[in-house]
Amino acid sequence: MEFSNLTIVTHNGVFHTDEVFATAFIEVIYNREANIIRTRNHELLNKYMSDTRVYVLDVGSSYESELRNFDHHQLKDSSISSFGLVFGYLLVNNSDIESIFKDETAVTWFRRKLVDPIDHYDTNTTGIIETIRNTDVVPLQNIVSIFNGNDVSDDGIQNYMFREAVNFAKITILRYINRANQRSFNISEYERLAIHMDGYVILPHYISFWLELAAKYRSKIGIFQDGDLYVIQTVNRKIKLADYPTNREFIHADKFIAKYHSKDDAIRCIELTLKQ
Repeated sequence: MEFSNLTIVTHNGVFHTDEVFATAFIEVIYNREANIIRTRNHELLNKYMSDTRVYVLDVGSSYESELRNFDHHQLKDSSISSFGLVFGYLLVNNSDIESIFKDETAVTWFRRKLVDPIDHYDTNTTGIIETIRNTDVVPLQNIVSIFNGNDVSDDGIQNYMFREAVNFAKITILRYINRANQRSFNISEYERLAIHMDGYVILPHYISFWLELAAKYRSKIGIFQDGDLYVIQTVNRKIKLADYPTNREFIHADKFIAKYHSKDDAIRCIELTLKQ
């Protein structure tokens, strides 16, 4: 690791999703907790901003990546928040990132699904409505907001809650990295193992992008094993599963998903559904 003591400086008071996730991402990449300092004191900021071992995020009125100063407010007409700046910097300047993301496809998916939406929401450059419609960023923003204390002027409480928010963000980031790597690693193998029938697809197991695979082959229903059960699910709720109760464990009230103890009975339900 390039230095043993990891220090991150950001502003005090109310915190937001971008600096929380920027801090969390740094800790994930370095695989350690940082010494977090939250302040707007100019004397302290000047001290830390001149120290190339310290990351200064979302404060300081300076964007100088070579000094690790990442105040995105100094970029005109920019759609990048402190999270995006830190992500881009570490992508180029930290070799440890290569052991975290499987390949460039995983990096691209992670950026598109998590980094860009947080950037766009924070800077409002693509429109809040568009960002809300296509991403998970608003639920994440709402959760981060909850961590802010009732009295945001109490630095002790805010610093504690900021750490809690960062811990939440680290879990989220790790899950997105896992999903990105899983998608990158499995998509070709998963497609190879899938068995495409007339109107439905038999999948090796559940994975989040199975609907994309089903759409590619114009399948209306997917079936995959989940523990001891066989799950059948329609590609949308307009398609209603046939009422076939033999060996059925569960069926949703909207009849778009059901679970069977027998693969043969699950497939029989699919066949009856496609004949409707």
